[in-house]
Amino acid sequence: MIVTLVPFGAITGLLCFGAVSDWIARAQGAVPAPDFGDTVWLTVIAVMMLAMFVSWLVAGTILVREQRAAEVRRASLSERTSAAERR
Repeated sequence: MIVTLVPFGAITGLLCFGAVSDWIARAQGAVPAPDFGDTVWLTVIAVMMLAMFVSWLVAGTILVREQRAAEVRRASLSERTSAAERR
């Protein structure tokens, strides 16, 4: 999961940075008015990517917690089994 999240997070961060920079440049008058559609599309894509990144991050965290809980249950079960066999 981490292999997917690192590059996806980097791309998302760059898109968000680009969108914010574009809005700041627009507020300062550095971007001409006809480019408003480009600014909006960049913002829409950045928000969608950010939402997907956060949802994958949450889903991955839940998945890892469930896997760790299952490993702990298996480890405690095997300890109990081996302790019972030793008696």
